[in-house]
Amino acid sequence: MFPFSTIILLANLNTTLPPTAMPGWSIDKFKRHEHNFGSISAINTSNDSEIKNINTPEEREVFAVINNVFSKLESFSGLEPGWDGDGSIVPSENDLDNAIEFVRSIPAVLTLPKAMLSGNGTVGLYWDDSIVYTDIQFESNKTISIFSRNRLSGEEIFIDSVNLDDINNDWYFDILNALLSPGRTQAAA
Repeated sequence: MFPFSTIILLANLNTTLPPTAMPGWSIDKFKRHEHNFGSISAINTSNDSEIKNINTPEEREVFAVINNVFSKLESFSGLEPGWDGDGSIVPSENDLDNAIEFVRSIPAVLTLPKAMLSGNGTVGLYWDDSIVYTDIQFESNKTISIFSRNRLSGEEIFIDSVNLDDINNDWYFDILNALLSPGRTQAAA
């Protein structure tokens, strides 16, 4: 015969437990989008013949963000001149390819950006939260420019003419991570 506390523990395990989340994350953030996803399948990148079902709220949230940035960038290639009114220009195929490759290269521990496009055909990526706004613009000479504003300190940083061929994992961690999380790293220090 099981002790009464064991029975209570087993009964509680049958209830739906909330997903594990990082401190400060609202579980409602995940629940809000649950109705948009059924059972989603994705190809496992380590083995193209294997299909993985994405069923947890965390997996669906990550899949939606990844899918959104790539699908948004790819949708820009279908635009026609004048897409944003008279004089608006479509982005160059090279700039779109560079942006897609840049996003693919972002280490998994960093948050993914959102895609943007200006009327003059400039492709961009941006991150926007309560602490930092950072955007990157892709230029036709295979360089990027970066603007970042720290909302806590008011500090603004502009970095011009970063050659895409010079970007590696160290750059993502040393430069991009520092721009995306200055308030968090100062608070942790």
